[in-house]
Amino acid sequence: MSLGARISEKRKEKGLSQEALGTFTGVSAAFISQIEKAKRNPSYGLLQKISNELDVSLEYLVSGDMQANEDPNTKMITSISRYLDRNQKKQLIDYIHFLTGTKRYFDLPFFDTSIEYAHYLLRHYRIEEPPIEPFQLAAQMGVEIVQSHNELDYEGVLHKGGEKPVIILSQGYKPRQKFTVAMMLGHLCIPWHVKSTFYREKNKRSLDEEDIFAIEAREFAGELLVPTGLLKQEFKSIGPGIDGFEWLAEKRFGSSMEVIGQKYQQSHNKTTAFLTSKGINVNKKYEAGFPSPLVDQLQKGSLAFELTNNPPSSKQIKKGFVPTNAWVKNPSKPLNIYEESLFDPAFGFIVTFLQLK
Repeated sequence: MSLGARISEKRKEKGLSQEALGTFTGVSAAFISQIEKAKRNPSYGLLQKISNELDVSLEYLVSGDMQANEDPNTKMITSISRYLDRNQKKQLIDYIHFLTGTKRYFDLPFFDTSIEYAHYLLRHYRIEEPPIEPFQLAAQMGVEIVQSHNELDYEGVLHKGGEKPVIILSQGYKPRQKFTVAMMLGHLCIPWHVKSTFYREKNKRSLDEEDIFAIEAREFAGELLVPTGLLKQEFKSIGPGIDGFEWLAEKRFGSSMEVIGQKYQQSHNKTTAFLTSKGINVNKKYEAGFPSPLVDQLQKGSLAFELTNNPPSSKQIKKGFVPTNAWVKNPSKPLNIYEESLFDPAFGFIVTFLQLK
């Protein structure tokens, strides 16, 4: 059973509608629906609120561990924590570090979310312009980075039990390495990440991630590398689309285009979707809020299908209006969909941006 399915099950047991749970936790019913359908992952802060409203432990929602849900000590800690102020929560975290023997390298202020820790680092190190360089930031923080010459089973590993924290990186695409370093810095800075070793798994989509620490580290990394405030400033002069996303990724933020497209979709979720596909299979979809569910395999009529069916020998972008059924599952009404799809033989997959015009 997935995270979303467990939330749905416990919500129904409590007799709450999606609208009621959304009202109690400060989000829309549509957002709750997207979480339950595994179309979107909740933040750590929202998960805390949901677990409190459903009277279940955070551990149960994330892992499905029923024992954690039934353990009276876990229930007591979960219930008490919501009444602690920030200073008391910090004292509790410090004591947990003592109990677990986990080394803590930085005495950072206590915040409620991973995003706030990313903002704190940007302020503390006075980073006000892109690109944000996580390798340089790690060096300033006293973190050693080791490039492995052997193939690893993971994108990267963080060890934080020695005199200084060490990040071991697998060989690979530079933007992925930068994101991995940023994730590891998140594990290092967020004080309740009290394990001595953290991994970033290979080829795991963020929507498939159910480990709460990994979800938070991804949120941290995304905001550290592409701060929402800086990106919004850039979009004032650059229109949305594949060309703009590619330029921002390569020339301004030094990140992957996926991070740029995902962040834009999050802020324009009722009219846009961002996808990647390999072969005919759509392997990543950022469609939360889009008015209709999108297909899982490329369909005739889409520009992405044309690029897959007849792949060019060099990078190519196709743009234009496409039929509704080229992208929408079982459409009930026609939509005015404008598609932009990019294929680059160097990467071997297609990036697609959809807009409702």
